[in-house]
Amino acid sequence: MDTLTTYSDWNTAISRRFFNEANAGKKVFLCIEGGLLDQIGGTNGKSNFVEAVKTGPDNLSRPGRTMCAKALRAFVEWRDGGFDGVPPFLAYLSLFVLAASEEGQHEQQGYYKHLHRLLGEEPTNLYPPGFTRMGVLWEELEKWANETQGGNLGLVCCDFAGAWPHVGRPRAQIVLTERERNKLRELFAAAELDPSAPPAAEEMAQICRRFGSGRLEARTMRKLAREGAFNEEMRLLTVEALLDELRSWDGVASTPEGSSIEYHTLRINLRIRSLLAGSIDSYIAVRDCDSFLDTSILVRDSNGQSDYNVKSAKEGWLILQSKDGKNIDGSSIPWTNSLRLESDNLIFRFPARSVRVFRKGEFDHIEGLIEVNRLDPYREFYVAAAQDCAQEIDDWGKQAGRQWRQINFRSGLPAGWRLFRADSADATISAPGDFPVLNTDSLVRILIQGGVKVEALGRRYFDFAPPTIRIEGLVPGAIISFNNTLHSAETGDITLDLKLSEIALSNHIKVLLSNGEERSASFQTLSAQNLDWRRKGQWATAANGTQLEILDERPRAFGATILSFDAPAITLAPARPADMLGPRPGQLVTIPGDELPTDWTPVWLIEHGRSNRKVIFCGSNLDQCAPLNEPISNRKKVKDWKRLLWNDRMRLNGPTRGPLVALWRQFKEAAEHA
Repeated sequence: MDTLTTYSDWNTAISRRFFNEANAGKKVFLCIEGGLLDQIGGTNGKSNFVEAVKTGPDNLSRPGRTMCAKALRAFVEWRDGGFDGVPPFLAYLSLFVLAASEEGQHEQQGYYKHLHRLLGEEPTNLYPPGFTRMGVLWEELEKWANETQGGNLGLVCCDFAGAWPHVGRPRAQIVLTERERNKLRELFAAAELDPSAPPAAEEMAQICRRFGSGRLEARTMRKLAREGAFNEEMRLLTVEALLDELRSWDGVASTPEGSSIEYHTLRINLRIRSLLAGSIDSYIAVRDCDSFLDTSILVRDSNGQSDYNVKSAKEGWLILQSKDGKNIDGSSIPWTNSLRLESDNLIFRFPARSVRVFRKGEFDHIEGLIEVNRLDPYREFYVAAAQDCAQEIDDWGKQAGRQWRQINFRSGLPAGWRLFRADSADATISAPGDFPVLNTDSLVRILIQGGVKVEALGRRYFDFAPPTIRIEGLVPGAIISFNNTLHSAETGDITLDLKLSEIALSNHIKVLLSNGEERSASFQTLSAQNLDWRRKGQWATAANGTQLEILDERPRAFGATILSFDAPAITLAPARPADMLGPRPGQLVTIPGDELPTDWTPVWLIEHGRSNRKVIFCGSNLDQCAPLNEPISNRKKVKDWKRLLWNDRMRLNGPTRGPLVALWRQFKEAAEHA
């Protein structure tokens, strides 16, 4: 291993370590520690690195020019040169992260003292000259990795900054090591956490302590427990990082045997029919997921005695049903007992609880009330309690809840359970320790959800389908800005009301709290017409001299450039097939899979799925596409044709404008009488 001496050597080596094709599509954290620097630069790697950064690039040395001024100058020259190569300020950012990673006898001292001591200077709580301007370098690193490189070398996220944004960014890179992040899937699965309904921050810390042994580093465990020398701000950043990782978890974890299991959490959905009559409907619901390809998933409980269906209800949710298709009465399942349902590599888990918290489903896009794992103290909430703890919950509610009262129902709740509601809660009154779902949250989080992404990971979205911006735990006095335009909002969990015209190519959301803390997030948009849909084929020469194409699963197109090209409305793949239908009953093929018809012309293309399936006209001449009353001889095909067009008509999203509306109606009428 060659010893690295110059700033340029270190900048190049660090960029290769963190940004490479092996990290394509993955989150990259600039987790710089002394041991890693010794690995990269050999003996005395850490000290050589610090000296090289203090010296800086040869072309930037000027009398009186400070370290931060050199970092900014490196960026300016890189920008003026057309952003060629890797960011030349990466080693400077790495030094700032190294200061955050320092531990030992000075652990409880502030970040700036760590940085000064690292530079061989007198420890002081004053920041180095120009340090408050380093935020622009973090933003430019994010743009370079996520936009310029398209995430092909890794994705960078510099969003949450804690109470002090200037030191929060470097600290955020080091709060969890790479090994810890790789173990979090295992931890989340063992703790039965739900990424769509995370717990309150302090409860998250307790859960990670309980299940973190062997998965989290000893110093992280001590930090979460507030043991020994620790920094409270670093502790909060660690909890934020854990919650952020939970929200991005897809539910997949590996088994000891090496296979993959996908976990999903069942939640209670209450729908009040009449307060006067005391009637309420109770369902068991689960968030929809891209991996749910079928309209109905047959599942069996862990003891193998009962079968259920998990079936699509409305957009974004599925409901637990009996095998014959009837919705399960949620009150018929003991809420104090756990339930585990399985289907191949899918596992649906219903956690056992004696106290359950609900909020209005508008935030989660579901009718009625939906169960959650943390209490929003600024909004109306409901609490269901089992008989043995109902009195304790009622005593707490009378102190903490505004307009607290019991609601009496004759049905919809298990025997002995009581339901309470309140307009809001006093967060200063602690909930009983045995019921963590009643905990409120002191952390404010910006969530970027939904939308259609350009890549599976990252934060680039098509401009025709931008994401929804949600803010959790918004406190009184907070100021919200989107692209430097102020937005008013209520307290609690809110959805930011944005117009499509407000969304730009690069978008920034900031929340400034009354105590001076700041939260921020960003995302980018891209037009489908600006994507490079063409990709050159790769070829190799066989032993006999013939040219063979090297197959590549990634999408690509060959041929001429087509102006004003739009991506197809339906993407066909083995996991996402579609049906092609012709004018005669029974003319039906599924692609990919079946051979394309040669004796008839398809009229409609209908994607597979649950509800709101897309229907696209694919006929050649509208005047020659009317349905015919002459079914083919294959009875099964005729039955399938009729079932798709008539029996499943309510799940199909057919044309709503123009002449295709009448044609679509004719096909449905023909299917009814086929």
